[in-house]
Amino acid sequence: MEEADEHSPKLTCIQRVSYTVVNTLESFFYRYGHSVASHPGRYIAVILLMTGLSWIGFLNFKVEGRSEKLWIPQMYRIRNMLASIEITNSKGQSFNQSDLCARVPALGGKQRKELLKLKAQLFPGRQLDMEVDWSLMVDKRIYNRFYRRMPTACIDISILEMWGYSNATVFATLTDQDVINAINTVNLSSTFSYPMNFKELLSGVTTNSSGHVVAARTALTHMVMQVSTARIDEEVTNQAGLGEAVDPELFAWEGEYLKALGEANVTGGLELYYQAQRSFSEISENTIFGDVFYLALGNAILFIYVQLMLGKFNMVENRPILSMLGMLTTYLAVSMAFGLCSAVGLLYGPVHNILPLLMIGLGVDDMFVIVQCWQNLDHQERQLNLHKRMGQALRHAGVAITVTSMTDCGAFLIGATTVLPALRSFCIYAAVSVLILYAFQATFFVAWFTCDQRRVEEKRNGLFWCYKHKDWEPNKCSQVDLASQFFDKVYTKVLLLKPTKVLVFLVTAGLLGVSIWGVMHLRQYFDPILFIPHSSYLFQFLSKLLHFYPQAGERGTIYFGELNYPQELYKIGALGEALERSEGVASVNSWYDLMADYTLKDMGEGVNVMALMTWWGLTIDIITCINLVLSIGLCVDYSAHIALHFMQIFLGVFIYGVFHGLVFLPVLLSVLGPAPYLKPHHLPGRDQDEGQLRSLRDRMKPQPLEQAEGS
Repeated sequence: MEEADEHSPKLTCIQRVSYTVVNTLESFFYRYGHSVASHPGRYIAVILLMTGLSWIGFLNFKVEGRSEKLWIPQMYRIRNMLASIEITNSKGQSFNQSDLCARVPALGGKQRKELLKLKAQLFPGRQLDMEVDWSLMVDKRIYNRFYRRMPTACIDISILEMWGYSNATVFATLTDQDVINAINTVNLSSTFSYPMNFKELLSGVTTNSSGHVVAARTALTHMVMQVSTARIDEEVTNQAGLGEAVDPELFAWEGEYLKALGEANVTGGLELYYQAQRSFSEISENTIFGDVFYLALGNAILFIYVQLMLGKFNMVENRPILSMLGMLTTYLAVSMAFGLCSAVGLLYGPVHNILPLLMIGLGVDDMFVIVQCWQNLDHQERQLNLHKRMGQALRHAGVAITVTSMTDCGAFLIGATTVLPALRSFCIYAAVSVLILYAFQATFFVAWFTCDQRRVEEKRNGLFWCYKHKDWEPNKCSQVDLASQFFDKVYTKVLLLKPTKVLVFLVTAGLLGVSIWGVMHLRQYFDPILFIPHSSYLFQFLSKLLHFYPQAGERGTIYFGELNYPQELYKIGALGEALERSEGVASVNSWYDLMADYTLKDMGEGVNVMALMTWWGLTIDIITCINLVLSIGLCVDYSAHIALHFMQIFLGVFIYGVFHGLVFLPVLLSVLGPAPYLKPHHLPGRDQDEGQLRSLRDRMKPQPLEQAEGS
């Protein structure tokens, strides 16, 4: 013993702690694997029962597609403001364009003339073209009664407003010169008597020497509709969480509207481009969820790959049933996680749909680790009974899948600290899925693996377990592992050559430098058009809109809550001026400016990733941000996804993960250490002369299981 101790390596404090933790985990997983292999049917039944009970949570399952619920943090006041607006502005329940549109008082034609006459009678000293705020001139009750009785019209912003819609015969008699004259002279809506600059609706304008418009290439029309937010049906709400919600009546009307414009026969060399409120939601949702065929194809390819890795090319050792059950383990774990998270009221958003794809990659990885540890059992371990062999396999595999699962779960829990509701919910769903998958792979899959291995040892058919092959012997071809031979005899020998090591360090340093440069040039930008296929009518409309009306942009709204407005008016005015000076703001329509102008007019006398993301043209937006969070824990786990952003980022994670894991890390370890993992019979205080058998018996403690087997 003393001689053995002298030749045994001495362990540092850190190494002793490491080996203590590892040996504790290995002892636990040996016991657990032995128990599962001894009673596989019981564990399978328990897992199925627990999964079935968790499905009760689906009674509370609810898909959230409203963008303000998904992407606006709960503590932000804008979210509460939107909720209050939904209550106060809910109107409209009919099924025709006249009732679904946004209506305002129509003061054109006869109504305007009557108001001018009334103004002349009430204020004989004023000019007839001066603006008058009737709410200040007459009693409030009289004004409200008069306002409610005023005729209304739908808000349609187009050049047709120069003539109004009341007399359809006018359009039949218009000439080109009449239209040109109206464009250059009319600045008032014929329907609403509201000042309008109709030239802003034109683009590709040609002017003469005097600056008058003589031709235009495009004309823009807006039909303003009113959404009854109190009657929004979540069945017609965009499940991709990218568009705006509509009520059922407006949704149905927009469908007929799009159908009519799509079937319109435009002649005279004109082209028609159009969109509706439901367009973006509908097209993006169909794009994201429309590739079901590719999803099924991907699962089929993955099943074939798993079968090739787990089984061998003969009638007995091929494992199609085990491969299918291994993938089923992942889907059971995900369904249980969804049921539990739904039971506690966590929202389910569009991003959650990729969780099964992510978990299948992690689950397949765990399967490979368990099966590989089984195949790595040495000769003495293979002589043990099936229960002990499975315990020995899970002894090492359990530690490996514990490390990967805990790091993945930790990465998702860190991501769950975000203020974005959709991303926070996604990370919680993912963390719970990882933990359940970890437990299921160590239990459900190991139980079925035990049953399948018993089938192999009984020489039963891999597909039809009831059929037993007599006098079966495996063919030599099926016993050759080409991948192991390649890595053992070719790859490692070439990789660990000194010239190869130097080359690997140089390539890695170069990648690091280029990646740092790429990250420094990464920009934040999000464009919803990226979700739309180029062949869709919406993409064509938006492309033309950006080309001919680049100043149009997106409309933004600033809401103010309970403020001391007399004291804050100056700041509100300064905010409007700051927005007008901003380069990215085309125009500002501020109620403060209107109020100030009115006050000065009527009261003036009294008051006087990353590097790769840059190369591919990607930007930091909500989609790529999620992928960056995922890549922390899933650095070598990859899965296919229908969105180009996911494919590109995961491809980059996979390439870099393989390079660092299979190329850079082995070279680095060969140069810097540490030494290889010490087997138990090499530890201090062990007698090396007793060989591996005694070491194996020591590692198979505790003894109660041994005594139970003997009894």
